[in-house]
Amino acid sequence: HEMAGLYSQSRDRLGQMVQEDVARVNVDLGKIAALNRQIIKARSGGESPNTLIDQRSVLASKVSKALNAHFFQDRKGAMTLHLGGQISVSDVENGTLSSRIDPVTDTVRILIDPPGHSGSGPIDITDRIKG
Repeated sequence: HEMAGLYSQSRDRLGQMVQEDVARVNVDLGKIAALNRQIIKARSGGESPNTLIDQRSVLASKVSKALNAHFFQDRKGAMTLHLGGQISVSDVENGTLSSRIDPVTDTVRILIDPPGHSGSGPIDITDRIKG
């Protein structure tokens, strides 16, 4: 019973750590979408968005290092960011990551609810990301 208890505590702690990381990434995704909005507004007003672009690049690199994100910039200046093959930031909207423990495999899974997603619940991207 003692080993099972230790295993359960370790699994719960791992799940908590992943939830904390997921929460940080969600904050960064929201910041990227907000910066996209500000960059589009600056460009349309004839202002230079270079400082905003630099801030967004730092955030995108941080997310990419953590979860193997891929990103590109469109002609309006907005960044689209993909995690595990799913859109996580599109123009000025961002998706939401979540985590859960799979009761069958007893492993932590990472899921995304992409912006504008109308499917049946979040999409599991665990096997398509690193981190």
